[in-house]
Parts: sequence; C-alpha cells; structure tokens
Amino acid sequence: MRHEIVIQTLANSSTELTARGQTSVPSWGKLAKVRASIEPLSGSELINARQLYPTVTHRIRTRYVAGVNQKARATYNGRTFAFQQVINVAEKNRELDILAGEEI
Repeated sequence: MRHEIVIQTLANSSTELTARGQTSVPSWGKLAKVRASIEPLSGSELINARQLYPTVTHRIRTRYVAGVNQKARATYNGRTFAFQQVINVAEKNRELDILAGEEI
C-alpha cells in the first residue's frame, strides 16, 4: 500500500443560480487519509467489472474505514476516483476492496 489517498464523502450540496436556472453543486468533506494500493484493471478483470459497472477502471485496496460506501470518492495526486462498489473483505472490518472509475 504505497499510495496515500484521501477518502471523501458528500458533505452537502449547495445551489447556484446560473443563466440556465439553479444548479446543485456537490461539496465534498474529508472522511479519512489512508494508505492504499491503486491498481488499473486490465484484460478479463476489466471486462468482467464493466459488465456490472461500465465506468470502472481501477481497484483500490485499503484498510477498513467505517462510513465508506458507493457515494464516496478518493483523491490521489490530483486524480479523483468515484467509487462504484465497496467490498468489506470477508466482512471482517479489516480491509476494503473498492472498484472505482477515474474521473476526468
């Protein structure tokens, strides 16, 4: 686990008035800063993951953090990863296996 990521959750959304009307702007709050491994998916792994989650591009593995779900995201080195699926490995509250898509 060589990457230090920041896990963020949606804190609240504010509303901005634009020329097209009101727009909801999400506000993200820091949940935790943790060590993780970020691995790009490739080959059959990517094909299988995309059958259920079309935007999945990476697997993130980290120690368990309470409160992490599919509405969270992670940031690392200016990159943002939206969580698609969060798995509590063996339901032991020790490790999370996260399928995520990198936002451009």
